Amino acid sequence: MKTKNIELQSSRDGYGIPVIDGIYLHSIYSPTKEAETFAQNNSNSIATKNNILILGLGFGYHVEEVAKLASQYHQEYKIIVIEPNQDLVNLFKANRSFSDKNIEIISSNNVEDIYSIVSFARLLISKPAILKLDTSFNINKVFFTEFLTHKSKTSSSQYRNKLSDESLKLWGEYEGSFHERIKDIKNQRTVQRKEDFLILALSEIARKNKEVSQ
Repeated sequence: MKTKNIELQSSRDGYGIPVIDGIYLHSIYSPTKEAETFAQNNSNSIATKNNILILGLGFGYHVEEVAKLASQYHQEYKIIVIEPNQDLVNLFKANRSFSDKNIEIISSNNVEDIYSIVSFARLLISKPAILKLDTSFNINKVFFTEFLTHKSKTSSSQYRNKLSDESLKLWGEYEGSFHERIKDIKNQRTVQRKEDFLILALSEIARKNKEVSQ
């Protein structure tokens, strides 16, 4: 996803702020203090979950504060940031970087591609906390709404050329649609394969976040 009008400006206290189509992604006064507030407002979720999914990269200040808080609560944690705007990701990487190696940025405006990434699938199976940067979410509302309510209408066989060997093991040999697979799993008295927990996790997260986004 490319943006025609993206620029980098400075906040009153000297930090870089991306501006997309005239919209500032962070506070023009102090993006770091805003980021601290963001993390504190989500402290309960961060304390409960050591795996976190953040919707919207911005310039990463909120991500860093979430990581700081996560490190206080957990010995091990993982943060994945979903950002559909590759221009913003390029701007971020040209000016900043995350020192915390537990943070991963995934950039794609193709929802199905994101769902086929192994590290993302691993995070989903843990039922992560899901946080969103409101400014980024609103700019990319169509994408994130599709992302949170994603339901594949194609058969799993059509995805196989996109999946890694590890992902293929998770899906097994099932050839029907993912929705049919979910229905089959739920109709079982017990979950037959440990990999089926991933499919159920995808379904449950999508359902819960559809309710939140409505």
